[in-house]
Amino acid sequence: MFETNGNIQDIKLVAWGQDVHLFKSDSLIANTTFVADKPYLIYNYLHVKPNVELNILAGAKLYFHNNAHLVVGGTLKVNGEFENPVTFEGDRRESFYRDKAGQWGGIWLYVGSKNSNIQWAEIRGSINGIIVDTCVTPGMPTLTISNSKIENVSSNGLYARGSTIYADNCLFGNAGLSSVALTMGGTYKFYHCTIANYWGSYTYRKGPAVFLNNYYLYRKVNDGPLFVEPRDLEQASFYNCIIYGSRDKEYEVDNIYQGEAVNSEMNYNFDHCILKVPSNFSFSDPVKFVSVLRVDPKFKDAWKSNFQLDTLSPAKDIGKVEYGTLFPIDLRNISHLLDTKPDLGAYERME
Repeated sequence: MFETNGNIQDIKLVAWGQDVHLFKSDSLIANTTFVADKPYLIYNYLHVKPNVELNILAGAKLYFHNNAHLVVGGTLKVNGEFENPVTFEGDRRESFYRDKAGQWGGIWLYVGSKNSNIQWAEIRGSINGIIVDTCVTPGMPTLTISNSKIENVSSNGLYARGSTIYADNCLFGNAGLSSVALTMGGTYKFYHCTIANYWGSYTYRKGPAVFLNNYYLYRKVNDGPLFVEPRDLEQASFYNCIIYGSRDKEYEVDNIYQGEAVNSEMNYNFDHCILKVPSNFSFSDPVKFVSVLRVDPKFKDAWKSNFQLDTLSPAKDIGKVEYGTLFPIDLRNISHLLDTKPDLGAYERME
C-alpha cells in the first residue's frame, strides 16, 4: 500500500510456486524410485552411487538449476510412456526459456555405470544431453535408449566416450556441436533414428550431426607433449536412419592425427539411410554404404524443429522391413509396419 497526495492505493503482488522434491548436492546410496506426484528440483548435482539404481516412473518431471547434473555411477531406468514421458529440463519455467540451450549440465553416465535404459524421455535445454563413458562390463550395454528426444543442447546431444549404446526410434535434434558424437571407439547401433541438426539460433554450429572418432589425446605431465591412445571403434551402425542438417556434410570421421592414420579400428556403416553429404561424395564402398541416398528428406519444418516427414518426403516407404520389424513403434506411437514398407527415421508418416 502507498499514499500519494493524500490518496491511499494498493497493488497486489502475485507470484506462484510449486511444491517439489528438492535435491541439492545429494547422493542416492540405495535403490530409489521417482514417481510423478510432484516435480524433482536438482541444484548442483544428484549422484546415483555405483551399484545403485534410480528408477523414474512415467510422467515424472525433473527440473535442473543452472549447471546442475544428474550423475550416475550405477543404473538409470527411465520408464516413460507415450502419453506420459519423463522430462528432463531447466528450472526456468517461463515460455522464453522453452527452447533455450545451456540451462543445465546434463545426464552423465560415468565409468562403471551399466545397463541403463531410457524409454519415452524428453531431454532438452542442457549443455550436453547425455554423456556416456566407457563400459567396463563386457557384453553389457552402458545405455539402451528408445522412443526419446534430445533437443536444443549447447554442446553434444548424445556424447559417447568408448561406450556401448543401442538406440531406436529416437530424435537427436539441434546441438551446438554434434547431435551424436561417438568418440574414443566403442560399439553403437541406431535403428529408425532421426539425427537432424539445424542449430543456428545463437551461434554458428561447430560440428556435424554425427561425429565418429577412434582415439584420444593425453599428456603424461602438465604442458608436456600430446600422446595418442588408440581406441577401436568396433561398430557404429545406422539402420533405417536419417542424418541431415544445415551443413554441407553431416557426418565426419576423425581417425587421422598429424597426417597419419590412427592404428585402431574404424568400423561404421549406413544401411538404408538418408545421409547428407556433398554431391561429389561417393557411396561406392559396399561395406559402409548400403542403399544410402543423399536427398533432402523434406521435414515438415526443420527450422522449427518439426522433423516429421512431409507428404512428398523421399524417406517414405524405403526402409528395410527387417529393421522396422525389430523396432516397430515410432515416436508418435505409430507402427512402422502399417503400410508397404517402413519410412526412414523416427517418424512414420500416415496419410
